Amino acid sequence: MMNLRQALFFLFIVSLPLSISAQNDVWMSNGPYGGNVRTIALDKSNESIIYLGLETAGVWKSIDAGATWNPVNQGLPDLRVQVAKVDPVLNNVVYVGTRYGGFYKSTDGGNTWRESNAGLITLNIRDIDFDKNSPQHIYLATDLGLFESFNSGSNWQTVNADSLTNIDFTTILIDDSDSTIYLGTAEAGIFRRSAKDTAWVKVNNGLANLKISDIIIKSLDPKEILAATLDGIFRTTNRGASWLPFSNGMANRNIKAMKVDPDNRNTIYAASNGDGIYKSINGGFLWDQSNTGLANTYLNCIEMSRLNKSKLLVGTVGGGVFQTANGGGLWNATNRGLKNAEVTALACDPFIPSLVYAGIDGGGIFRSTDGGSSWQAINNGFKNLSIVDLLADPKTPGTYYAAVWQSGVYKMVGNSGFWTQVKDGLTNTKLRSLTSDPQNPSVLFVATEGGGIFKSLNQGQTWAPMNNGLSDLDTRSVIVDPTNSNKVFAGTKNAAVWKSTSGGVSWYQSALGISSPEIRTLAIDPSNASTVYAGTWGGGIYKSVDGGGVWVPVNSGLSDLLIKKVVVDPHDSAILYAGTWSGGVFKSVDAGNLWTALNNGLDALFIPALSIAPSQTHIIYAGTSTGVFRMIQTVTAVEEKERIDVPHDYRLGQNYPNPFNPSTTVDFDMAGNSLVSIVIYDLLGKKVKTLVSAQYEPGSYHATWDGTSDSGFAVAAGVYIYRMKSEGFQYVRKMILSK
Repeated sequence: MMNLRQALFFLFIVSLPLSISAQNDVWMSNGPYGGNVRTIALDKSNESIIYLGLETAGVWKSIDAGATWNPVNQGLPDLRVQVAKVDPVLNNVVYVGTRYGGFYKSTDGGNTWRESNAGLITLNIRDIDFDKNSPQHIYLATDLGLFESFNSGSNWQTVNADSLTNIDFTTILIDDSDSTIYLGTAEAGIFRRSAKDTAWVKVNNGLANLKISDIIIKSLDPKEILAATLDGIFRTTNRGASWLPFSNGMANRNIKAMKVDPDNRNTIYAASNGDGIYKSINGGFLWDQSNTGLANTYLNCIEMSRLNKSKLLVGTVGGGVFQTANGGGLWNATNRGLKNAEVTALACDPFIPSLVYAGIDGGGIFRSTDGGSSWQAINNGFKNLSIVDLLADPKTPGTYYAAVWQSGVYKMVGNSGFWTQVKDGLTNTKLRSLTSDPQNPSVLFVATEGGGIFKSLNQGQTWAPMNNGLSDLDTRSVIVDPTNSNKVFAGTKNAAVWKSTSGGVSWYQSALGISSPEIRTLAIDPSNASTVYAGTWGGGIYKSVDGGGVWVPVNSGLSDLLIKKVVVDPHDSAILYAGTWSGGVFKSVDAGNLWTALNNGLDALFIPALSIAPSQTHIIYAGTSTGVFRMIQTVTAVEEKERIDVPHDYRLGQNYPNPFNPSTTVDFDMAGNSLVSIVIYDLLGKKVKTLVSAQYEPGSYHATWDGTSDSGFAVAAGVYIYRMKSEGFQYVRKMILSK
């Protein structure tokens, strides 16, 4: 239950004003912003101009030092950008290397791009570097060797030689003092060639890991070089003739990129994949984390200002860009307008109408306290930020569960923002779906890829496999009958739907009529649990009206049959929504008989997540490849009449059960939009527990008391008073805690 601190938190968050336009029947979005930023480049003459290369969204540009971003992809057909560099001499000339489209050049600051692949035998460009003594001389590191151009990329020629025994290059470093070239490879270490050499030399002596991600010159002495690998940093003082480990203080040694302060070469930064930024102030002999404010610690790249060496930018996996102005002392997200956060999961809070959580692929969890108008990352405790599914406990305010790919299940209590891993016994962490028993939310199920179904009886503390009879362990979805805890449905990749009537102890196939074997999503009619929906991968949506006995397709009007999500309106079960692979959102108002597209204002049609506001079901949220979208649908007079009536009066219900032990539920109605408090007192008038303190919209709600005080201690048995206060309303009732 909420303690006083949590109650005050709710009071604050739900009173924030909405800033998304209130226009009805149009999808609107204001984040979460972010994306998988692979590369960052600063303009040489104006560092307010910044370019980002994203994993799947091309090039984005800021002209206000990262305050806002806009895509600049005209003429760039391959949006998988791996490296971006600004010409060292010419203003507005930018180069990018892509994964499948090769090398592109812009001469107008990214407004338009032109392909420059003449002479290349591969289109997979990993790195770009310049001969500073001759800036038109450009080198490309690719998966099929090294290429060079003497005319700024107009033509290319190979630089491969027999002495290069591996040509799968990842990074390139050119020593400006004598044009010595170092090449890092994907699996074969480092090659070196000086201007005087006629052959390439492999320089791996002492290099314990041969997967090279970055190479930099550490000091004014060009013989001292650092190499970043999947197993830490290595240092050479003799141009690679020998290497020694250089990662003292690093817990995570998967280093993606490095930067050295050219004005103080004892200051070095290393971007890691999981532990954020490591910083050394003694030349790399000791490293410390420097992550205050860095909500995403899975980093791809790092860039440093030429004018202010304390200003750095990092690109994250899924979380966009973060900047620091004080050498890593404090980081701030600067992602406004960067619409590349792929939302894989959504959960509307069952108690606070304006509270919404979104899970991002690679970006962790974001929370909105104002119905999607603004978002804040809350990732404390996560060991991996690839969120697969989100689940709100329907009976315990502030308790959430997150399924994280290859990391297990995490739990948050009290909307605290701190996540605790709960995976004891969960031997397969390739999670696909997470659900709870609506009657007893302490019972959880997860569907895994290759490990079947796991069940927990104690809020995820321990797990056990539940696969007896389940022949296909590549499961994709799982759901529990809201009226019968023993009835559970599982969707698999290769064998359609399976059913258990024993709470998962044993399974039998329940797929008669389904011709598409992969089930991505399941939904049950809350008013009639015999009606079940299955969203398939390629066959659209199937419906069963006999608890899974027989299935029939219900795809009329559904133009995209690759189904990612199906949800049922909890107040009107004839209303369904479907999220698809490339067709956007579809809605049915007749239990699936006819579907219509619901895409007005939706700029991304990939919909892996949908969620309906529980107490305001005309509000729906869609998770897309560009963030969360919200639609407020116009409710007609007929629809309003058919919906559950909004209370006309304020009401405080009698708790149930009563007497109780260990917990009891209090129902209350709100006739208007106002602040409400429900406080429990003992018979001496001393406050025991603040049960509710928040802004609520009109509707019916409930809160649960677990017999503890605001301090979290169990209270004595006896009679207690609980009082509800709202605008113009006050009521008092008694309850009895028995032992």
